[in-house]
Amino acid sequence: YLEESARGAPNNANVQYWMGRLRERQGKLDDALDHYRKATILDSKSAESYLGTGRVQRLQGNDQGALIGFTKALDLDPTQLKAFEAINKILNTRKEWKQLERAYRKMLFRVKGTPGHGSMPYGADNALVKAAHVVTRLADYRPAPYVGDLWSGFVGSLDLDPAVKAALVDPSRVDEAIARLPANLAKFAWSSTH
Repeated sequence: YLEESARGAPNNANVQYWMGRLRERQGKLDDALDHYRKATILDSKSAESYLGTGRVQRLQGNDQGALIGFTKALDLDPTQLKAFEAINKILNTRKEWKQLERAYRKMLFRVKGTPGHGSMPYGADNALVKAAHVVTRLADYRPAPYVGDLWSGFVGSLDLDPAVKAALVDPSRVDEAIARLPANLAKFAWSSTH
């Protein structure tokens, strides 16, 4: 049905986006990227389509292209935490700390709106309310754990119970293991695996 819609409505951005999703799930990444790009041409304000281009390019190993897609998605919708998480992972992997700091600042300062007085909120596009929404989503967000070789090597060097060590290098159990660590070590472990 979706493929028929794509043939019948080749200039429909929404159809192109969903064809991109379908092709991405089928593993047909080149086709998915073509559909996502067409969707962004047809609707340049579609944050989800840019997010799709970033996801596919990341799967193809094109981190630079992925950064462009994720950044555009975040530019269009500052509450796009998936885009921000992907940017964070790419820049952390590359150890591009200055660019990562710029990305954090850019995300926090791109919230736009009209200052509104609390006693007269009607019709106000209040920037503070938008910023509070972004910060709340950031605070509530729980990224999936990532256990890399560096972390595994570090854990192997610790003087801990073998069961705790095993849990700290198992992505499905690392959060539970971190919760049982002393506060300072737990903070370090969380920031190293998320």
